[in-house]
Amino acid sequence: MTKKAIQSLSEKIESLLSSSPIKVSDVISSPNYENNRHQGVYCIHDGNKFVYIGQTIGGRDGIALRIWDHAKEISELVEVLKVDTETFQTYLVRSLEVKDVRLRSRIELFGIAVLDPEGNKLGKTKIN
Repeated sequence: MTKKAIQSLSEKIESLLSSSPIKVSDVISSPNYENNRHQGVYCIHDGNKFVYIGQTIGGRDGIALRIWDHAKEISELVEVLKVDTETFQTYLVRSLEVKDVRLRSRIELFGIAVLDPEGNKLGKTKIN
């Protein structure tokens, strides 16, 4: 069972990474905003490497809203990546429609574990 689950998640990540990229600035503007309202998992690429993997949280506007949240002027992701919003809007987004909430979470976590994108804050929590 475990081997099949890992294989299935690997295939989902491969599908995500091979999906057609679109610039952040294009995702958050019409008509592309309307075309990206699906629920799913997404990754953001800076041209050299994947910098973030995320998932929708059930909002009505899906991927488009999550990317819009990341691209706004004061965004935690933009701060973590140490770029300005103008630069961030040139990054590329790839997405995979996944309707099942639990599966979305598993794909996101597996992708983070495998790709270790700098925008996902693994191992960066300070303990006082």
